[in-house]
Amino acid sequence: MKFSRKMLSTPDINDKFPETSVITDFRHFGALSNFFGPVTTVDCFEDNSLVKRALSEKSNGGILVVCGKKSKNVALMGDMIATMAHDNGWSGVIINGCVRDVEILNTI
Repeated sequence: MKFSRKMLSTPDINDKFPETSVITDFRHFGALSNFFGPVTTVDCFEDNSLVKRALSEKSNGGILVVCGKKSKNVALMGDMIATMAHDNGWSGVIINGCVRDVEILNTI
Protein backbone atom coordinates (compact mmCIF):
# COMPACT_ATOMS: atom_id res chain seq x y z
CA MET A 1 0.00 0.00 0.00
CA LYS A 2 1.32 3.44 -0.93
CA PHE A 3 0.82 6.44 1.30
CA SER A 4 0.55 10.04 0.25
CA ARG A 5 2.51 12.71 2.05
CA LYS A 6 -0.48 15.03 1.69
CA MET A 7 -1.30 16.25 5.17
CA LEU A 8 -4.89 16.34 6.34
CA SER A 9 -5.92 18.51 9.22
CA THR A 10 -8.46 17.39 11.81
CA PRO A 11 -11.21 19.48 10.11
CA ASP A 12 -10.33 17.90 6.73
CA ILE A 13 -10.67 14.43 8.21
CA ASN A 14 -13.98 15.40 9.85
CA ASP A 15 -15.29 16.70 6.51
CA LYS A 16 -14.24 13.50 4.74
CA PHE A 17 -15.89 11.25 7.35
CA PRO A 18 -18.88 13.24 8.71
CA GLU A 19 -20.52 10.14 10.20
CA THR A 20 -17.71 9.78 12.73
CA SER A 21 -17.05 11.95 15.70
CA VAL A 22 -13.69 13.65 15.96
CA ILE A 23 -11.86 13.80 19.26
CA THR A 24 -10.39 17.27 19.58
CA ASP A 25 -8.80 17.16 23.01
CA PHE A 26 -5.45 15.70 21.94
CA ARG A 27 -2.18 17.03 23.29
CA HIS A 28 1.06 16.81 21.36
CA PHE A 29 4.23 15.29 22.80
CA GLY A 30 7.31 14.43 20.79
CA ALA A 31 9.81 15.98 18.44
CA LEU A 32 7.67 15.48 15.30
CA SER A 33 4.87 17.91 14.55
CA ASN A 34 3.16 15.52 12.11
CA PHE A 35 3.48 11.94 10.91
CA PHE A 36 1.77 9.43 8.65
CA GLY A 37 1.87 5.72 7.91
CA PRO A 38 -0.03 2.47 8.17
CA VAL A 39 -2.12 2.21 11.34
CA THR A 40 -2.14 -0.57 13.93
CA THR A 41 -4.63 -0.41 16.80
CA VAL A 42 -4.68 -1.80 20.32
CA ASP A 43 -7.52 -1.69 22.82
CA CYS A 44 -6.38 -1.67 26.42
CA PHE A 45 -7.68 -0.37 29.72
CA GLU A 46 -5.19 0.51 32.46
CA ASP A 47 -2.65 -2.04 31.16
CA ASN A 48 0.12 -1.07 28.76
CA SER A 49 1.33 -4.61 28.00
CA LEU A 50 -0.32 -4.58 24.55
CA VAL A 51 1.28 -1.20 23.83
CA LYS A 52 4.70 -2.59 24.77
CA ARG A 53 4.13 -5.72 22.70
CA ALA A 54 3.09 -3.79 19.58
CA LEU A 55 5.90 -1.23 19.81
CA SER A 56 8.53 -3.92 20.43
CA GLU A 57 7.93 -5.10 16.86
CA LYS A 58 9.88 -3.53 14.00
CA SER A 59 7.87 -1.09 11.89
CA ASN A 60 8.42 0.76 8.67
CA GLY A 61 6.91 4.08 9.75
CA GLY A 62 3.72 2.74 11.27
CA ILE A 63 1.39 4.54 13.66
CA LEU A 64 0.01 2.85 16.76
CA VAL A 65 -3.44 4.03 17.85
CA VAL A 66 -4.14 3.09 21.46
CA CYS A 67 -7.68 3.07 22.86
CA GLY A 68 -7.10 3.51 26.58
CA LYS A 69 -10.69 4.59 27.24
CA LYS A 70 -9.47 7.98 28.55
CA SER A 71 -8.38 6.43 31.84
CA LYS A 72 -6.32 8.74 34.02
CA ASN A 73 -5.32 6.00 36.47
CA VAL A 74 -2.39 4.46 34.55
CA ALA A 75 0.06 5.92 32.05
CA LEU A 76 0.08 3.83 28.89
CA MET A 77 3.40 5.17 27.62
CA GLY A 78 6.48 6.88 29.01
CA ASP A 79 9.99 7.62 27.85
CA MET A 80 11.22 4.00 27.76
CA ILE A 81 8.33 2.75 25.62
CA ALA A 82 8.54 5.83 23.37
CA THR A 83 12.27 5.27 22.88
CA MET A 84 11.61 1.64 22.00
CA ALA A 85 8.99 2.74 19.44
CA HIS A 86 11.40 5.25 17.91
CA ASP A 87 14.24 2.71 17.77
CA ASN A 88 11.95 0.15 16.11
CA GLY A 89 10.92 2.51 13.31
CA TRP A 90 7.43 3.63 14.39
CA SER A 91 6.56 7.12 13.16
CA GLY A 92 4.04 7.94 15.88
CA VAL A 93 1.64 6.85 18.60
CA ILE A 94 -1.82 8.27 19.28
CA ILE A 95 -3.15 7.46 22.74
CA ASN A 96 -6.63 7.97 24.14
CA GLY A 97 -5.32 7.89 27.70
CA CYS A 98 -2.43 9.14 29.80
CA VAL A 99 1.31 9.31 29.22
CA ARG A 100 4.17 10.13 31.59
CA ASP A 101 7.69 11.56 31.32
CA VAL A 102 6.37 14.30 29.04
CA GLU A 103 9.53 16.42 29.24
CA ILE A 104 11.53 13.54 27.82
CA LEU A 105 8.81 12.59 25.31
CA ASN A 106 9.16 16.06 23.81
CA THR A 107 12.74 15.22 22.82
CA ILE A 108 12.06 11.84 21.17
